[in-house]
Amino acid sequence: MTSRSVETNTNGYLFYATPENIWSAWTGSGGSWVGVDSTVASSTPSFMHISVNSTNWKSYLNGALIGTQTGYAKNTTRPLRIGGGATDGAVQYLFNGDISEVMIFSSNLSTANREVISQIMSKKYAVSCAAATDAALAADTLTGGAGADTFVWNQFSFSDPSNRDVVTDFSIADGDKLDFSAMSRTFTVHGTAGLQSSGAAQIAWINSSGNTIVQLDFNGDATPEMEIQLNGVIYTNLTSASLVLP
Repeated sequence: MTSRSVETNTNGYLFYATPENIWSAWTGSGGSWVGVDSTVASSTPSFMHISVNSTNWKSYLNGALIGTQTGYAKNTTRPLRIGGGATDGAVQYLFNGDISEVMIFSSNLSTANREVISQIMSKKYAVSCAAATDAALAADTLTGGAGADTFVWNQFSFSDPSNRDVVTDFSIADGDKLDFSAMSRTFTVHGTAGLQSSGAAQIAWINSSGNTIVQLDFNGDATPEMEIQLNGVIYTNLTSASLVLP
């Protein structure tokens, strides 16, 4: 990912996978480039965060700060490019891999905001993040109204198995739905058969003391990254008809 100009001065920034297979962050000061290498292999799933203002630049990898550059010279002539390492002329140094998600904000995030996003990305993509951001997010307790209710989780939602969201009055008879349609993946539904070691995103559900636990496994390793508890619902009564999927 880069936004830089090297035609006359070294302005902008660059975050890239080096030939040595590690993530490296570079910034331009207007006269030279300053870089810092991480210890994380670029062949492993990772999430990065870049924070830029008019004079300062910070880079984070998996929730940990890896570099700060003061006196940063911003690029005002070339666009941001994701997946290519040069913005001058033809596209060069293309990224050979998959990019799952990109979020761009119009202002610098606070430390608290950044840590929430780090937690979500860590759990969502099963990537370990810095110890300071590993605390579980708070669970939500959800209650519907009369008639059919739709309970929605999107790609920014969080419901850790150790601190899962709870729906207190989910009713199959009333036509209540669990809506996952805004999540950026395609799920296979295994229902009461349980999660499989399939390598693909999947949904299943189990019984827990008379409640149904809906499990979402994003990477197909048969371990859920997300769980939702449906109080009082018999797990054998739940079917895919109660799900809204992408």
